[in-house]
Amino acid sequence: MGLGEAAIAAYDWNSYEVSGHSGEQVAVSLNRFINSRDSSHSRVLWWDIENVVFAQNTIYGVAEPTMEVLLAALADDRPMHVRNWIVELLRFLLSGGSSTDPDLVRRCHRRAVMGLWLLAREAQTQRTEERAAVLKVIALIDPDRAEQLKRWLECGASEP
Repeated sequence: MGLGEAAIAAYDWNSYEVSGHSGEQVAVSLNRFINSRDSSHSRVLWWDIENVVFAQNTIYGVAEPTMEVLLAALADDRPMHVRNWIVELLRFLLSGGSSTDPDLVRRCHRRAVMGLWLLAREAQTQRTEERAAVLKVIALIDPDRAEQLKRWLECGASEP
């Protein structure tokens, strides 16, 4: 069991607000998503998360533990296609809002801050296009830190 799976197991998913499904179904979907076999499979599994954890610009309560699962999964040795899809999902979650729980956005951002250096490491090891996507996520968390990291990486600190 990886850290992503351990994070999934740590929550009572049915205690969180979701749209259209049960929290337990979200846990199953996340598990399949972080273990997807290729990018096409990840894209299919994405639809089990979209409109359930988030829809358009709205995030639901289950986004909070989902943030932790995604960051934990990045700490694991996951294939590049999974890592890229995790970054994309983080971007959607950090860009959303909630009219039913205005504090949810702040709580999600607070969880994301805990993974800031993990995301920095992800940016450091990615190719240019994927690096830009990671830096966009970091900018949603801390714009100043994203600029600092971008300058640092451009100065040749891209090799681990």
